[in-house]
Amino acid sequence: MKSIVRLLRRPAAIAITCGLLLLIILVLGAQAQGIGGWRLAFTVPRNQTLIAKVNGESVYLDALERSKILRMAFNPGMEEAVAYQQAMQDLVREIVLVQEARRRGLSVSEEEARQIWEQMHELLLAAPEGKEYLDALEDQRKALGLSPAEYEKQLIAVYGRGRLIGKLREALSAQAPTPSPEEVEAYLAQQPPVNVLILIPLEFTDLEYAKKIYRELHSLYLQQTSEDFETTLIGYAQRLKNLGPEAAYHQEFRYNDISELPDYGRAALDQPENTLNLFEREDGTAVIYYILKSYKKDLAEAPQAAYQALSQEKQKSYVAEIEKTLIEQAVVEYFVENLPPAARSIAGTER
Repeated sequence: MKSIVRLLRRPAAIAITCGLLLLIILVLGAQAQGIGGWRLAFTVPRNQTLIAKVNGESVYLDALERSKILRMAFNPGMEEAVAYQQAMQDLVREIVLVQEARRRGLSVSEEEARQIWEQMHELLLAAPEGKEYLDALEDQRKALGLSPAEYEKQLIAVYGRGRLIGKLREALSAQAPTPSPEEVEAYLAQQPPVNVLILIPLEFTDLEYAKKIYRELHSLYLQQTSEDFETTLIGYAQRLKNLGPEAAYHQEFRYNDISELPDYGRAALDQPENTLNLFEREDGTAVIYYILKSYKKDLAEAPQAAYQALSQEKQKSYVAEIEKTLIEQAVVEYFVENLPPAARSIAGTER
């Protein structure tokens, strides 16, 4: 069967900039109903009403409102109070991670932050949907009443904070415990080397509709970290397939011969991990799939592959535990009288 595979390779610069739209775009949660709803967050006017302090650092109402709007835009049906709660959690997490990075002596120079912003700006100029995001940034600049130079300075500062969080996670990963020989041996005993392909597929009976959804996902793919995009894609699967949250959206194929794979799986074999693809069939059907892992067995390399897999698991768990502790230990002081009525319950859900 003749097939056409459209591959979006994440640009190398994305590895540097992923997650650095933390306070600008904050594309979080599950599916978006189109890509226009989130733009409302960019029209929130400047409002420096003090609503909380996190370990002494001020949080203002406009930041909470922007985050809340985006939470609701990407999670249709979410109650406003819940959106406020999750938005505040996002803001607390960002603040405590930046504080911890600085406590450890990590820093990002203005020049480094500027280079990251310039790289992202170039990516947005080149991307098909980039103009919409740049237009959204211009909407925000006007809403904040800033000159282009003043707004760019703020953007650079935001990118600097995002990169600082990245440096903290890199430093924490380097401190994570390493697998012991016994752990590697046990891992190989439980998971003997085979070819492995893990992906999230979305099946479509209408090719044109698949292309429309693919374009929506493409715009999010370029803006999100791999972990956040995985969550987004699962959100689309829930909506399109009408499945519950307990359903298995990850398809794992452990195979010895490619004939054991579906057609789109065979097309995915020689493509890198963390890429989004559209597989078109001659009968007018299609599959959008996101490659999470693609590994071909090599018995000689199996111990090293097991060591790397265990190391990644340990690093991820270690970093997550440190972040959880930092958030739990954060001292959050709320100014309840300054919170919107629907947000006042968060004062009882955070320390």
